[in-house]
Amino acid sequence: MKKIVSLLIVLALAICVSGQTTKIHRFLENVDVTPPVFTGIENTADILNETSFKYSCCEDYLKKNIVYPQVAQDYYIQGKVVVEFTVKENGYLDDFEVINSVSEELDEQVIQMVKSTDGMWKPGLNDNMPVAMKKQVQVRFSIGNADHLRMAQKLCYKATKVLNKDRYKRALKLLDRAVALYPHEGSILQRSMARYQAGDTSGACEDWQRLKYSGIEYAREYVADFCGDEDVALIQNDEE
Repeated sequence: MKKIVSLLIVLALAICVSGQTTKIHRFLENVDVTPPVFTGIENTADILNETSFKYSCCEDYLKKNIVYPQVAQDYYIQGKVVVEFTVKENGYLDDFEVINSVSEELDEQVIQMVKSTDGMWKPGLNDNMPVAMKKQVQVRFSIGNADHLRMAQKLCYKATKVLNKDRYKRALKLLDRAVALYPHEGSILQRSMARYQAGDTSGACEDWQRLKYSGIEYAREYVADFCGDEDVALIQNDEE
């Protein structure tokens, strides 16, 4: 029986402004900040006053062009790939990073498709001055009417039972699958605790940093208490 495949793609709002722009965005309330705009028109970066857009948003472009690899479908590989990138001052793209991975093949599919939009963006503005800004795209690969949240919750429940038996390796495999399917606060937090219990402080700090920059306040305490210089290094990199 042929599988019903659905591909849900969401363009996330800009999560932050890179470099010193981050500080301006946070502390100067009277500064007018405009996020980057996707146009779908090649060489838009060279025609910054273009107003007629080929696509209403990057979501439309991805829906039309991205492909769900057949091998991934055959093996029921599902989940949400989250890719972060920078729209530079000149409207071109840089600094591609997979924030939430599902599989190497699906991750690469999304990265390559986002890279194909290079030159199709109007840069973000800070008081009408072009500035580099971070953007995210989230692509959910789904077979049929799969309820990814419910699947992730079941995996987290199984992981809890396994953790009670101190089987960290097995629990982390379950939690990695849960985060790939549905990267919500609960699954990421549970994985961070399992990583910490297994002695993987670096991995735990990655998850806590991720929660922190998603606006989860209690994650700041974990970072401050357990991550030490790792958090300082991240702040320094932001300032550079």
